Formats: sequence, C-alpha cells, structure tokens
Amino acid sequence: MKIKEKLAEINESIYQKFLANRRELFLWCSFFCGALCFASLYSLWLASPDGTPLEKMDKFSGKVIYAGYYSRKHGVGTLKLEQINGDVEYFEIDKTDEEIYNSVMGKWVKIYASKYSFSSMKRVEQLQNEKAEVLKKYDYLSSLERFKSTFTGFFFGGIISMALILGFILSQLVNYDLKKSKNKNNE
Repeated sequence: MKIKEKLAEINESIYQKFLANRRELFLWCSFFCGALCFASLYSLWLASPDGTPLEKMDKFSGKVIYAGYYSRKHGVGTLKLEQINGDVEYFEIDKTDEEIYNSVMGKWVKIYASKYSFSSMKRVEQLQNEKAEVLKKYDYLSSLERFKSTFTGFFFGGIISMALILGFILSQLVNYDLKKSKNKNNE
C-alpha cells in the first residue's frame, strides 16, 4: 500500500511540475522537433528524392566553362555551362565524378539535370559528350531505391529520436522531483 501511495504522490508532483513549467517544456520540445524535421528534410534532399525518369529531365547543351569549387563537407561542386544562345546555367556536381568533369572542360556536352526541392541549382544526373557517349550514367531504379532506403531510415530514426527526447524530458522531471523530495527530507 505504501508503494501505491508513493507512486501516486510522485505522479501528482510530476504533474504539478509539468503544469508549472509547461511553457519551457513546450519550447524545448518544439526546438527538438523542429531540429529533427530540418535534419530529416535536409538529408532527404541530399538523397536526391527526385526519382524522375531520364526522358522527363531537363536537357541542356552547351560548352563547359567551369567545373570545381567542391565543398569540403559534402563534396558538392559547381559546373558552369554556356549554352548556344549565350545563357549560362549552373549545376551541382559531385566530387566523386571530378575526373569526368575535368575531361569535358571547354568542350560541348549534353546534360540531363534534375531539380532539387530546396536547392537553387539543378543537379547533373547524366552527362554526354559531343559524340553522344555517356560519361556519367543516370540509373533511375537506383535513385528510387536510394530514396526508399533513406526515407525508411528516417522514419524509424524519427521514432527513436522522439522516444529519446520524451525519455530525456521525463527523466529531467523525475530527477527534479527526487531532488525536491530530498531537500524536503533534509529540512
């Protein structure tokens, strides 16, 4: 019977602590949930969830006038393409394909590009030289599979993260309650 009464007392004190600090608790939960959502969206963006077939991608032809400036963190660079009409287009490129882009510097190419959701630049998905040889090949099924595995990982990662956040909040409430009852007993 004492255990049941003690649990009821702890439950009531946790509830009172929650009521007293619900604004701060809401702010912390909002911050963690917002950060988790931002990280999930950013990672989905990096996984290239476009999933567009090659035939439906934007096509650009022109002369490569610049390829480089790779960021150290993500290995993403910029390709500058001058089209026949004089317009200049900018594309995102991967550092892993640096040799391919260096080999077409100053040459005419055809680019198939997909648009990211959050990026201002299009991403080079397939690259052909002036002889129509494919230098960088786009694999539609691999793109869809990569998105599927990333999305599944984030779904389960999100559930685990939310459980950890709620566990942290509850542990802080219980810890505060235990300190408060210890201080009462010492007085």
